[in-house]
Amino acid sequence: MRNLIFIFSILASMSLVNPLDSEAKWSEEAKKLAHEVPSPFQSAAEISLWSSLKLSKNTLLPLPDFFGIEKSQISPFPMTEKPLPIYELIQKKSDGSIRSAPLVFFMSGMFSQLGAGRSKALVKIFGQDDAHIVYFPNPWGKLFIETKPQKLPGDLLFEAKLAMKSIEVYLKKFRKKANVEKVYLFGESYGGLLAMFMSYLDSKKGELTFNGGVRILSAPLHFQNALKNLDSILDQEQASFEDFSWWKKLNVVSDFLFASSGDDLSSYSRSHARALMSYMGFNRKLFEAYQAIESVHKLNLIPKNLSESGLEQWKNKLRFLHYFKTVHKNALGLFPGNKAFLHHWYRKTQENGFWNIKFVTAKDDFLNQGMKEYWMKFEDDVLILDRGGHSGYLALDWFQKLRGHLF
Repeated sequence: MRNLIFIFSILASMSLVNPLDSEAKWSEEAKKLAHEVPSPFQSAAEISLWSSLKLSKNTLLPLPDFFGIEKSQISPFPMTEKPLPIYELIQKKSDGSIRSAPLVFFMSGMFSQLGAGRSKALVKIFGQDDAHIVYFPNPWGKLFIETKPQKLPGDLLFEAKLAMKSIEVYLKKFRKKANVEKVYLFGESYGGLLAMFMSYLDSKKGELTFNGGVRILSAPLHFQNALKNLDSILDQEQASFEDFSWWKKLNVVSDFLFASSGDDLSSYSRSHARALMSYMGFNRKLFEAYQAIESVHKLNLIPKNLSESGLEQWKNKLRFLHYFKTVHKNALGLFPGNKAFLHHWYRKTQENGFWNIKFVTAKDDFLNQGMKEYWMKFEDDVLILDRGGHSGYLALDWFQKLRGHLF
């Protein structure tokens, strides 16, 4: 009798602890692809800048590639005062009815906005013609801030709860129109951090919302360390950026827009890629977030008595850790010690029985500088690309091969 009880307890623990384990690991073919990623550019900054610009092309043009992508909104009241804008790509039959397809909720990277070409491009890349996509703007973007959430940007746990509430509201309506069997959660960069927290929250509920699995791309291993790395790059590149005239910036942007590899770039463009990537991609976007927060929350964040050149200098010195020290002072303190690590929440989620989580990262991702050994804690659930920068691999034709392994 004791032996039977022991056997049943083992079987029960297996079903509770590891119900989705058979779907969690990367296939051997996917692992092989990770070592076949092309290297058209010499540095992480070059491929990251090129990828961002390539995906952002034709932002304002109604290209056929973007047909079917529609703006919609969700009301996660009272967590925001106004509805949250989203992008939808819903696969439909010729008669207008909704096709049976996986449903993917996509948590976008830092500062991502609706209306941007990059957002539309990512919706198309991940949706194509075989998945419904619901794309969320990032909490650091102007549109998100204008919904007036209860917390300022950077409160990851609140933002994860807000996203889960929004998804709950969305699914309730969507399931009245269509049958959905598989629901996925994808997250890129900062959105990958949110996806990890959302996975943890989902694992505590009992019945999983994301029964198809969670896919996390280019996420920071440690949020505060990633911010330090960004600030360090900005410190190093400030003089180079300040040497930029607008004409020179336009030349470098044009150079990258029409380049297919590093061989197509001028030496000036290559040497200034890191400055343009860090300042236009992060510093100026952070300033835009300051402007939105100041306007929406009626705070005095930006000096008002500066000359035009003085304000430009103030912007150039703006850093992420400055925001968390002066604007949102308590946010980083919410995750002391091990709680600041991505793998802490990954393990906690597994302990709750949710194992179907896969990660993609690149060895040369500058956000994770000095912490790459921590990826070993994710074992076979992480696909480590030999190169690719920070989300730079997303614009490579090669990524279409990997995309099939995400579902």
